[in-house]
Amino acid sequence: MIEWLCFLYSHPRLKILEEHVKSVKQAHDQILKINQYIEQKEKSLRSDREEVVNRLHNKKKVFQENLEKIKSELDKFRENNTKRLEDEYNKTIKMINEELRHLSDEMQEINQMEVDLDDPPTEYPDVEKFKMDIKPFEELWAMVKI
Repeated sequence: MIEWLCFLYSHPRLKILEEHVKSVKQAHDQILKINQYIEQKEKSLRSDREEVVNRLHNKKKVFQENLEKIKSELDKFRENNTKRLEDEYNKTIKMINEELRHLSDEMQEINQMEVDLDDPPTEYPDVEKFKMDIKPFEELWAMVKI
């Protein structure tokens, strides 16, 4: 249609008034504005996605650090198992169990964020492993306390 108008404009058989072309020009201007708007929104969405990805990476980093901390606490149980440390160990076991519950919830949140970003969920087998590793110590120190 625009080509036809351009042809008529450059080869006038009839006099084309500016008001006839005005609506076409307005439509063209609106289309250009739509493209600018879409580009702006795409840029904003890319920026928002980068922010979410950065938060996810930070959350995963803190999560991994917490797993390492629990691992070191569990290793202490394997190395030192004296009666005089009973109260300290029972408190530590309680703290580890609470932290593992918190990490399980956080792991689900991280996995959901990954799914929302169309990434495969990261598996953290250490969480379940640590839950199993703490059980014997929990039972041992519970019996020692009696």
